[in-house]
Amino acid sequence: MPASLAQSLSPEACAARLAAPNFQSYLLLQGGSICAYLALRDGNYLYHLFTAATHHRQGLARELWQHVVIRKRLFDVRLRASLYAVAAYQRLGFSCEGQVGDVEGYRFQAMRWQRGT
Repeated sequence: MPASLAQSLSPEACAARLAAPNFQSYLLLQGGSICAYLALRDGNYLYHLFTAATHHRQGLARELWQHVVIRKRLFDVRLRASLYAVAAYQRLGFSCEGQVGDVEGYRFQAMRWQRGT
């Protein structure tokens, strides 16, 4: 994992995102535990979407994503997906854009979601 990605997951970085006016963070809780987390930057960039390992393949990322799409009235969202996550984002309606990129040895696919596509 590149240092920049690891740093973005640190407690300090998470706290900074919660306080930053250009980020909106959403949590899906079950029994008082965080099951899924979504961070949206500048209203149109999906910065993070994670599901706890114990809750994978239960539709929780989809549930949280759909909640945010409706709540924020999203129309056009972009992200950089790890190659591991491309299929999951495609199931949420994202499409690949361009070639696979690389930052610090971390390979990613630029993706885009548009309402009604």
